[in-house]
Amino acid sequence: MDALKAVYDQSRGANQAAQKLEPLLSLLEQPEGETSPIEQLQEILETIVLGQRQLHLSLEDLHAKMDAMAASRRPALTRP
Repeated sequence: MDALKAVYDQSRGANQAAQKLEPLLSLLEQPEGETSPIEQLQEILETIVLGQRQLHLSLEDLHAKMDAMAASRRPALTRP
């Protein structure tokens, strides 16, 4: 009898887990004539990544310019 109760409890838990995952299945449905929600998320993430990449490149450029300015302002070392 304990084995039947264990099987019942496991199947009930699996059913509840499947019901909780059901909203994710709706993301896979593609509306006619529109991009799917997953594709929309991918486009948003790509835009974010491209923006972050541009920001990173701009910061690298700024750092290089600041380093060059700092180096040009250092007094030249003179040897006696």
